[in-house]
Amino acid sequence: MRKVDGSLLEKGCYSLLIRLRKKSSIQVGRLGEAEFPPGIYLYTGSAMNGFRGRLSRHLRKRNKKSHWHIDYLLRCPEAQIKKILVYPGTDRVECRQNQRIASLPGAQVILRGFGASDCVSGCASHLIYFGKKGLRGVLFVASHRSDAVTLIHGPRRAVLGTLKVPRGPHGVVGQVHDSTVSANPEPR
Repeated sequence: MRKVDGSLLEKGCYSLLIRLRKKSSIQVGRLGEAEFPPGIYLYTGSAMNGFRGRLSRHLRKRNKKSHWHIDYLLRCPEAQIKKILVYPGTDRVECRQNQRIASLPGAQVILRGFGASDCVSGCASHLIYFGKKGLRGVLFVASHRSDAVTLIHGPRRAVLGTLKVPRGPHGVVGQVHDSTVSANPEPR
């Protein structure tokens, strides 16, 4: 099991970038059984009691009872969390972030209601599927004055969210390629 950084005591919302290696039929609580195609998924949730406990739970494969819809997917041996994006803050922006992600080109809903049982914003699902190509074309940018990476997508430069990173001497510019993030020093 990977460990979650001890500095994640803040609260807020997060997105899990999940890779499902093979088509999987999964029973998702009361939502029933669904076929999940292989590829990249983004799940958006909230951690209003702190990131550490919630994210540690998501990273654990064994010894946990399935409580949330995402637990059923993450228990599948074919599912792997590839990246975690955090959006620190005291406001509940989970649905706003999810709607931004759902508006990206190629975004699809596989199972209506997934992770959205308590949603009051009309989200069809808090699990968004992007196929095998994943999130190609999503850029992330960080200023040298910041300890956060901002995710940006497309020609309209839609801001998806922020990822905390260690402060460095240079900003970074990178791009998501097949669910992995590459980073290069920002040109001066």
